[in-house]
Amino acid sequence: MEDVIELIKACEKFKNGRFGVDDLSRMLSQIAVPDELKSLVSNAEYSLERIRFLVSDSEQYPEVMKIVNEILEKATKLLP
Repeated sequence: MEDVIELIKACEKFKNGRFGVDDLSRMLSQIAVPDELKSLVSNAEYSLERIRFLVSDSEQYPEVMKIVNEILEKATKLLP
């Protein structure tokens, strides 16, 4: 459960502007997510790398927010 909370905190930090794309990507790779979220987080890490290198800076935030919102939606469902 702690890992789910850490995942949610990392996503919230990005939403609040305290994390950039690099920070979020780094945090996602360090959190040991539960099996229910492994595929989602793995895909998110891949997508973040693609966004970092292929999407202009001005368009990165909305693209990453799609990923963050999906993670938040699924992660919060795992909380009691």
